[in-house]
Amino acid sequence: MKRKTEYQKRQMKAWYQRNKQKKLEYQKKYRNDNPDYVIKDRERAKQYSAEQRKDPAFRHSKKLYDLKKLYNLTEEQYNQLRKDHNYKCAVCFTPETPEKPLHVDHSHVTGLVRGMLCHMCNKSLGMLLDSPILLGRMLGYLATTDFYPKKTTKHLKSLTNYAKKTGKGKKIIDREMIKTQNEYVAMLTNEIEKVRTKEKESKGTLEEFM
Repeated sequence: MKRKTEYQKRQMKAWYQRNKQKKLEYQKKYRNDNPDYVIKDRERAKQYSAEQRKDPAFRHSKKLYDLKKLYNLTEEQYNQLRKDHNYKCAVCFTPETPEKPLHVDHSHVTGLVRGMLCHMCNKSLGMLLDSPILLGRMLGYLATTDFYPKKTTKHLKSLTNYAKKTGKGKKIIDREMIKTQNEYVAMLTNEIEKVRTKEKESKGTLEEFM
């Protein structure tokens, strides 16, 4: 199939702009008059999309397109950004993997590209509207309603300080370290609760002794 020249592309684009409304109305009428076509068209598009996603060349091309359109970044700038962050999330220091690549973090207000985040940190920041006010309230809420976050922060900092002095262990608090600490304390708390429950049951009640 012969590729269209730049002149032909400009002509087609100009024609579409002049007849955009007519074309949309025609397509809408055709779809309403031909419901079977709509179903087949959707299935065909779904199958084509699935096949395209399996193609590494297509995925790479789509990635480059999205980088440019969404963040105005070239592939070189994107890779440099990853390198600047040492291929880790800027917040929790989770390293990227082929299955879980880092996300470009940007302001939805100004469009400014800020750095690279993992999926969870990027999503959390977005749900808090990138607002220091909401983030500050979140910290205040944790500090005033739960004793554990403050104590575990102090404990983890003492571990990293020890690692820096001795060269043993992690020198930076990352997501994995926080998660491991939380799981350990949760397990410990659960075991203590089991012992307390068992002690209460072994003591029995006044009615049982009578």
